[in-house]
Amino acid sequence: MAEMQQDQMSKVVFWVSNQVTITFHSKEPLSADPKRIIESLDLEKFNRTLNTNFQLNLTSFTVNDVPRLSSHLRHRDEDDREEQLETLLNRVIRSIVEEGSELFEKAKGLFKKEGEIAQTNEDNGHQADNINSLYGKYLFPTPDGEGTLVIALFHVQSTANAQVSADISTSEKVLPNQDTTPTVVSSINNNPAIFGYDPEDPNRPIAMPNWLSGSTQSTDFVTHGCPVYPPDPVPADAYCPSSPGLWPFLLQIPDTVPDELQELKSMSGDGVTVFVLDTLPRLGRIQAAAQAVVNNNLLLPDLVESVTFKHYDLPDYLDKPGPKQVATGKDISGLLEGYEMPDHGLFVAGIIHDLAPKAQIECIRVLNAKGVGDGQTLVKVFHDILKRMAPPSDRKRAGDLFRRPIVINLSLVTTPYDKEITIRLPGVDPESVRVTLESLVKYMAAQGVVFVASAGNDSDPRDTSMNMAFDPGVGAHMGPRFPASFEDVIAVGALDKAGNPTQYSNYPGDDGVSTYGGDIPSPIAGDPKSPPPDCFTRANVTDAIIGVYTALSYPALSATDCKPEYPIPNANAWAYWSGTSFATPIISAVAARALELQLRGKLPGSVRDAIKFTSGGQTSHWGDNADLPRIEASQPCAPFESEDSQGQSSTESM
Repeated sequence: MAEMQQDQMSKVVFWVSNQVTITFHSKEPLSADPKRIIESLDLEKFNRTLNTNFQLNLTSFTVNDVPRLSSHLRHRDEDDREEQLETLLNRVIRSIVEEGSELFEKAKGLFKKEGEIAQTNEDNGHQADNINSLYGKYLFPTPDGEGTLVIALFHVQSTANAQVSADISTSEKVLPNQDTTPTVVSSINNNPAIFGYDPEDPNRPIAMPNWLSGSTQSTDFVTHGCPVYPPDPVPADAYCPSSPGLWPFLLQIPDTVPDELQELKSMSGDGVTVFVLDTLPRLGRIQAAAQAVVNNNLLLPDLVESVTFKHYDLPDYLDKPGPKQVATGKDISGLLEGYEMPDHGLFVAGIIHDLAPKAQIECIRVLNAKGVGDGQTLVKVFHDILKRMAPPSDRKRAGDLFRRPIVINLSLVTTPYDKEITIRLPGVDPESVRVTLESLVKYMAAQGVVFVASAGNDSDPRDTSMNMAFDPGVGAHMGPRFPASFEDVIAVGALDKAGNPTQYSNYPGDDGVSTYGGDIPSPIAGDPKSPPPDCFTRANVTDAIIGVYTALSYPALSATDCKPEYPIPNANAWAYWSGTSFATPIISAVAARALELQLRGKLPGSVRDAIKFTSGGQTSHWGDNADLPRIEASQPCAPFESEDSQGQSSTESM
């Protein structure tokens, strides 16, 4: 076991190799033409400086390097264009009725000409060999409203035939056939004067890797941040007598909660939009599973009818199957191995819908089917959300989310702990390679967005490759991962059904909260000499969350099982799962309730304070005198909770 973990440690990756994310400030206003904003950065000069001083060359992203909406779904960002075309078409139709077919021929020619011009402009703005290409470049408002923040991603190549300098001040070396990311990050961040910038200028360019984020590569490489064990099917004969077809959550708001917050009991998230940035199955798979459940799962069809699904095709380096596709996930013994988990985000969405049924949930795919995404995709989705929050202007109507309450659920982690960064990026200030993501979160939080994120599962004592005490945390628990550790994010730690911190959960920080996340089941070894299903490891589940699951197979519980997956044993679409990932949506739902109360003008104080007060003074003890608010949530009808009263006895599953 130790040898396997050591082997996995050598394969752990934290960023996309030979890529860099650079944040620039343009003096051009955000309202200017995007091409003009990009050209104002003088990227050609910036690149020449890299060429001359560090033997590095930047090349633009292409269409295959950026997240793009699946072709069968319509992007909300296209609403403006669609409305304009519809208006123009209506005018043409009215004119044809009034003036006849001659005008129709003229209109056809006009549409054709406009289409050709639009296509030409798009092609010119996205030329792959042009460093000013719009691919991989995202424009944001600045905190002071002056100019534009540009987050740009590039491929990086070494132009040297020998070793090149990673940093003038530290003289780090890297071979040209190795990853150039550490070289380019340290070159830019540690030598601003060479690029013509004052080292004290807060608007100087800052570089960071294109960080990987996960909810481990299952073949050649792995990345941290993952579920503590694979999902496990709920037995077909398990059901809740008091709510057939459901496994409802109970949010307990004690009487000791202040009177002005007692109304949270009746809130449902009405008027609030909750974004789930996570994995996501194809819509067709979700719909097919919803049709197959009959009356055994009433939550899944409800999700199909009420949730907005936005399925992004991610960059090829994330989505393209093969030995270098990054994955995440630990098996039941704690081995970092990676597996398919497309339902991770849908599982999360189901929890939120259960506790805040009138909230408008939007599931956006930012992680691949194996639970890994990148910083670029998060940046793009934040960009899209901000566009929808935009106020009206002379040229555009207000976004559909203008002045609307928003929660963003992040059941994922990105960037390693500081000590890991100092090892992987020698000579680089750890804070500098996170500041871009943190500044985006801070800006959006200032606009009213509530961020809720999982603290992470790195404290898992089964896995020494992740639990390396890089962050002291509290007691046996490591500190929160990013983005949960950002100041403007509500960090969530996981408790077991008895209300105690689970061994795997990271400490969510002194300003964090804790709630139910389930614990790790004990394995029942299969017989490797027997044919399936007897050769598979089984689980004795005694403490886990039950949620929706639509895939046609489950990943094997153990990396040593006879096959990597097995078919679903029933079509009920219910699974057991545990982790801080699933404690987080409980708090997101409470945040949605609090925002509804705020809409009604009845919320005293902040959403974070309201969530803490919801504990009614109940706490979870994390060691070293660290006690955190404990939000009481449970699934009282779960079969392992009360076998005698519920009439359920099947807790062993495949």
